[in-house]
Amino acid sequence: MWNARLTQGKGTAKGLDFKFEKLYGKFTGHISYSLAWSDRTFADKNGGRTYPARFDNRHTINVLVNWNINSKVSLNASWTGHSGNRFTLLSQVWEGPLFDDSDRRVETEAPLRAPVNNYQLPFYHRLDLSCTVRNSRGYWTFGLYNAYNHLNVVGIKRGYKDTSYLTPNGYVFDSQPVFKKVKMLPIIPSISYTWEF
Repeated sequence: MWNARLTQGKGTAKGLDFKFEKLYGKFTGHISYSLAWSDRTFADKNGGRTYPARFDNRHTINVLVNWNINSKVSLNASWTGHSGNRFTLLSQVWEGPLFDDSDRRVETEAPLRAPVNNYQLPFYHRLDLSCTVRNSRGYWTFGLYNAYNHLNVVGIKRGYKDTSYLTPNGYVFDSQPVFKKVKMLPIIPSISYTWEF
């Protein structure tokens, strides 16, 4: 049953937050920085040893700037960056034979256990831009998500790279295991209208 897979333990989170904010005038916004630690301890996971939580982002920076050009038009820019998320990377496998009914030898792979959340993704960052234009009935919002089109790494997957090389007996084709970065969410434009009543 699914509840047999549940376990319980404890987690801790600690850190410091700093924020500088400007609230008045044509230009408003803030700059914030967080220094944080987050971990988990489960008797039934990781051999009972404490490990970093998935969202143990040590450094987080946010910068927000608003420019109110006039009563109808405003521009906004928001930059965010944080240390990469953590996940468990199985970096070793055990290779063993498997014999089928035809006595043909087939290679099999079994991943070896690794410490929980032993790998950290690269630093995540993006810039979002928007423009708001008001009229008598509501306002239009034009936006750009990830304005400089930085493809952040959101995961790592294990794959194979096909290679070939020439030998005295001809070409030999082989596949080598490799780790590949999974990248997502390029620049995304958006437009919306909000009707106020």
